[in-house]
Amino acid sequence: MAEPPREPASGSAATSDRGRSEDADVLRRYYRQMMVIRVFEQRAAEMYTKAKIGGYCHLNLGEEATVVGLTAALRAGDYLFTTYREHGYALARGAEPGR
Repeated sequence: MAEPPREPASGSAATSDRGRSEDADVLRRYYRQMMVIRVFEQRAAEMYTKAKIGGYCHLNLGEEATVVGLTAALRAGDYLFTTYREHGYALARGAEPGR
């Protein structure tokens, strides 16, 4: 039988108020990035169905967490090569949705 999860030791970095605040800020940033990607992709889908976007439009809907998690692990100078469903990666790396 699996053991229940254990609580971190009192006073450790995992339980400090400062650590929780910083973690919450990071999680909010990730959530915001996922929402920006989702809204962008939904609007791209809408524009594609109205024939405002030509060619193919491979959307990243449902892949937002993967995109944000992967890009969060990259360092500033790391390269990222994508070939399919790449809108979200550009947005997560700082591209402006309206440009």
